[in-house]
Amino acid sequence: MKMRTLTICFLLVALLLASCTQKAVPTTVSAADYYADNGISSWLDAASVWMTNSADNSSFIYNNKSGTTPESVLFNVFSNRDVESEQTDLLKSALEQSPEKLTTEEMALYAYALKAAKVDYDAAAAVAELESRQQSDGGFGLGHDYAVSEPTPSSYALDLVMLWRDKVSDNCYDSVLIYFYNNMTDNNAWEDEDGKESCSLTCRVLMGFIHAGIRYDGDDAKAILNSVNTLFGVKASDNTIKAYKEYADDTVTSKQASSYALLANTVASMGDLWSVFDVRGGVN
Repeated sequence: MKMRTLTICFLLVALLLASCTQKAVPTTVSAADYYADNGISSWLDAASVWMTNSADNSSFIYNNKSGTTPESVLFNVFSNRDVESEQTDLLKSALEQSPEKLTTEEMALYAYALKAAKVDYDAAAAVAELESRQQSDGGFGLGHDYAVSEPTPSSYALDLVMLWRDKVSDNCYDSVLIYFYNNMTDNNAWEDEDGKESCSLTCRVLMGFIHAGIRYDGDDAKAILNSVNTLFGVKASDNTIKAYKEYADDTVTSKQASSYALLANTVASMGDLWSVFDVRGGVN
């Protein structure tokens, strides 16, 4: 049995054991309902609404996104807006010619944006740079020549490894999964650089696992999703979750955490974002 198969099995066993003790969780508000009330302001929001295809996007409040940032490209693609070549040319050039100048998070976002915009690029230099950032524990550093792995860049690298699965080594794939298995808390969550269980981080890891092939509708994914909803969800009077906090002990909700959690709930009900994207042949 190959190592990557064993890795998935270890994750399944750990998550299934934890899921046996899961308590009932509040009902999550639908992405369509949430964004009808709160508007759409990030690419995560737009992707969630696009995946569910549950409402006319014109009924939502969009914040205009211009410029050449990968977030702008992603936002425009998933909100059915045109993307100009000058918005992607710089992203392609940076990823192909100077990936060492990008943070690990930026590398992931650049790759997402180019995929969403259906722009072909040569990933060889970026793949080599990504693998060079992997530490002995399987995690990834913040950027070029960072010798310590950190949870946040590792979570972006996890999904990037899956996006480039046909290009990265089996060892790279196996090791990043083992890293997150080893660092999972008893609550089926993950701690960020501050040592606190983080909603956004846990959601990125969940979506990375689903991208890796863990069943989106299986008990293992549900175990993590239940943790997201119980630890970070803020309930309304009818026991539905109206928004999410970044940390369990926060007293205010977080728009970023809410965006990640709603997208994670959507992915856990429909499947990996990029797999759905490929099946549908893109947004348009």
